Amino acid sequence: MDLVIKQATYSDSDALAALIRDSFRDVADRFRLTPTNAPTHPSNCEPNWIRDDLARSVSYISLARGTTNLGCIAVEPLVGSMVELKRLAVLPEHRRQGLGAQLVHRGIEQACSAGATKVEVSVIADHLDLIRWYERLGFARTATRRFSHLPFTVAYLTRSP
Repeated sequence: MDLVIKQATYSDSDALAALIRDSFRDVADRFRLTPTNAPTHPSNCEPNWIRDDLARSVSYISLARGTTNLGCIAVEPLVGSMVELKRLAVLPEHRRQGLGAQLVHRGIEQACSAGATKVEVSVIADHLDLIRWYERLGFARTATRRFSHLPFTVAYLTRSP
């Protein structure tokens, strides 16, 4: 069955939140993230997060095979001509098949269509394999930042579309 990539809508909020939670569960386990110490981590995603994002002009792109959602990514316009790709999620059993890269490329295409000149992602700074993966997709690590409300340091990576 062929893969279908489409723009998500409000009606997809419940399914996307479940997909994001399931996709980030292994990251939460690996870095010992809980709803108490990292309440805004995607492993705790709720449908209202998706609905609130959509209301703020954040778009979600979903990837499915038949009726089964396999992954998604959010594209958020920032100030000026910068766009952030966030909540890239691929279910663990469907990773290493190029699905994440397809979603990132589709997000970059959408950012370009919106006039973006820079695309940014943020990840846990100690998640080195993910950082290397983004670097293979053309992103360069540009900064790290520590936030008092998070139990980890955040690494920022950017690329030009």
